Order: sequence, then C-alpha cells, then structure tokens
Amino acid sequence: MYLYANGCSMTYGSELRDDPVTKTCSDNSYRWKHSWPGSLAQLTDAQGAFNDAWPSGSNDRVVRTTVQFVLEHWLGRGLPADGLLVVIGWSHPARREFFVDGAFRQVVPHHGYDIPRLDALVRQYRATAWHEEESRWRFAVQALTLRSFLRDHGIRYLFFDALCTNTPPDGLEHGGQLADHYLGFGRPGAAMAELLDGDPANWSGRHPSEAGHARWAQRIHDALGPLDGARAEPAALAAAGLPELGGNATVARHDVKDGDRTGMRTPGALRAAGMRVRHALRKDPFLYP
Repeated sequence: MYLYANGCSMTYGSELRDDPVTKTCSDNSYRWKHSWPGSLAQLTDAQGAFNDAWPSGSNDRVVRTTVQFVLEHWLGRGLPADGLLVVIGWSHPARREFFVDGAFRQVVPHHGYDIPRLDALVRQYRATAWHEEESRWRFAVQALTLRSFLRDHGIRYLFFDALCTNTPPDGLEHGGQLADHYLGFGRPGAAMAELLDGDPANWSGRHPSEAGHARWAQRIHDALGPLDGARAEPAALAAAGLPELGGNATVARHDVKDGDRTGMRTPGALRAAGMRVRHALRKDPFLYP
C-alpha cells in the first residue's frame, strides 16, 4: 500500500522546525518524515508516502491535484488501484484557487497580494462574489466529487477536516453519503486543529509540532483499521517516480511567506494586513487567515 496525502499547511508540515536560526524546516526530508503522512506511513508499513499538501492550499487545489496524481502518476502508470490509500485533510472552505499570470495561486479572500492582477482579482472577488453560503456549497460539491471519483476507481480513502468542522450535521446536504469514510464527520470539535488544541506540546506556533503530527497519525491509523491492499512492485514505483518519502519541496521560502508562489506582501504590508485580518475576523469569524 502506498499513501498519498493532500491538504493545507496542517498536512504539509508548516512550522516543523529543524533549523533553530530561521525557525523553519530547511530539510524537506525531515518534514516529509515528521508530518503526519510520514508518521502514518510508518504506522501502516506503507511502501511510501507522497505529501502533496501546500500551505494555505484551497480545497479547489486539493481536488485538482489529487485527481491529477491518481490519473497521471498512479493509474496512468499501470499501478494497482487497491495499492493506493488517499487521505485528505480538507482545508478551510473560504480559500480559493485562481490561475493568474501563468500559475495556480492559492488565496484567502481578505489577504493582499503583491501580484497586481491577483490582488485586483481577490479584492473584486471578496467585494462582489465571496459568500459563506457559496463556500459551504462549494465544499459539499468538492467532497462529494472526490469521494465519487475515488470510489469509481476502486481507491481506498479517508477524509478529515484539518482546520475546523466543515460538515455540521444540519449544514451539508447529502452529507450522509460522506460519513462512512470521513473521520469525525459532522461532530463539532472533530477537526485536526480542534482535537490537538488542548495540549501545548502538540503545537509549534500556529501549526502542529512533531508530537502533534504523530498523535494525529495515530488517530488516522486507528480509524483506518487493517490495511490489506495490494503492494505495487518496487520497480514500478521507481519507474513512476514515486519515492519512499516525498512531496512538495519549496519549504523555507514559502513558510516565511516572502512572495514565492502565492505572492504575499512584504513584512510591513503584512503587519498592516494583519490589522485588517483581525478586523475581518471580528466581523466574520468564518474567515481563516
């Protein structure tokens, strides 16, 4: 069984710190090993794990990149469907993905961005088109769509909420179709961040510590039960370019938010943006920075 994980910074391993000077993770292999996907791979004796998460990543991105991985890098390489386990830590429904200036950009509607066209788009989107109700329905469609895609291809999967409970019992139409493979479905306080919140040892800044990731991996392992899927041939995994432990590798630059990929603003502008964020959160707690 090979593990594929996707989500936001809670899955990616933001603020796992192997560098005491920069207080970031400068060694990708360290992060891949100590974020929950790496810990889960060890617990399940998986053949390997690929951590495809991205800081501030949206659920738009989660669906897009998961489908791409399954079709191009797994089934498209002739690897067995029952040899893959997909675990998704859903991000906050407020987040969005847009294709601007030749790249997919992950955005939060109330942030400012130093890419002019992206900044203009986000401001206009927030002013005219962003709404909690649309976000709720968008997430429902995303979760149901990915569930159907994975089931249709015979791929085992597990979903959970990373930041907050996205699936209130009275707030997700057709949600019952998701419940059987959704960890903590519909239960307030069942999200990863909420369950780890009681113990300071689980945290490194605003993200889980190594201990927090290990505890969450154990929770997923307990929920999965026995894994008896096929094991892909090692040569086939190597030919597909799938490492024992791997994932997205632009760690230090993105974690300090210096403009890489998302185009976040300079530190001074970020401080000013922080004031706007706090004001926005007081007015609309559904938003998450």
